[in-house]
Amino acid sequence: MLGQRVATLALQQEKRAYIVARNRALLARNVERLSAWIEAHTPMFHWIAPQAGAMAFLRYNLPIPSEELSRRLRETQSVFVVAGSWFGLDGHLRLGIGGDPDHFAEALRRIELFLAQEFSERA
Repeated sequence: MLGQRVATLALQQEKRAYIVARNRALLARNVERLSAWIEAHTPMFHWIAPQAGAMAFLRYNLPIPSEELSRRLRETQSVFVVAGSWFGLDGHLRLGIGGDPDHFAEALRRIELFLAQEFSERA
């Protein structure tokens, strides 16, 4: 019942417009931040910014399979990314970019810390 009430409120036109605008603004900030981060980490990382949606698919140039990389990021840095191998593309990571910009910035900082610790000659 509570979930239905929340959904009903969210779908009201004025609320829906606010939610969509807010989410687009968050996404735009995170896309900008990720773009700058990738530029600072080229040629280790490459991406094509998504035209829609809140997921990014990054290609990386590191000597580690994507499943192992995603597992180690989760276990050592508490950062959740999805292994590209789950989509048939090892050497890639999928990450959500639609959340809170401060949390997203912290996730990127933790990924960078992991890279510096594990691949210092490349980070």
